[in-house]
Amino acid sequence: MNRFYYLLLIISLAIIPFLYSPMLQAQQPVSKTKKEMILDLLESGRRTYNSDPDSSILYSSEALKHAKSLNVREDVAVAYKQLAIAYNSKNEYEKVQIYFDKAIDIYEAENDQENVVKLQYKKAKVYSSI
Repeated sequence: MNRFYYLLLIISLAIIPFLYSPMLQAQQPVSKTKKEMILDLLESGRRTYNSDPDSSILYSSEALKHAKSLNVREDVAVAYKQLAIAYNSKNEYEKVQIYFDKAIDIYEAENDQENVVKLQYKKAKVYSSI
């Protein structure tokens, strides 16, 4: 009889983790992927580049760092564009040119003529207003 209880105990201990595993997984918070984090940072940067350019620069710079580490060129270009717009709000025109040019270079390498034209237009608009 003792062997039966030991065998039952061993089987129970082996099965219990499998029974509760889905419940434990459901309770754990789902972490965001790095790509989702980049998109959230870019969105925060976009929302603040006119009203709070310093915050936009922080968000966009952080997104840029992560996008570069994942080699997501489209997000790198968007981060550069947002940095250019934020620096324009701060009247730092040298940085505006640098970041617009970096974004344009990426779009040209990706053969994305629509975004190349849009950014060249934005860049010209900045310089026509100086």
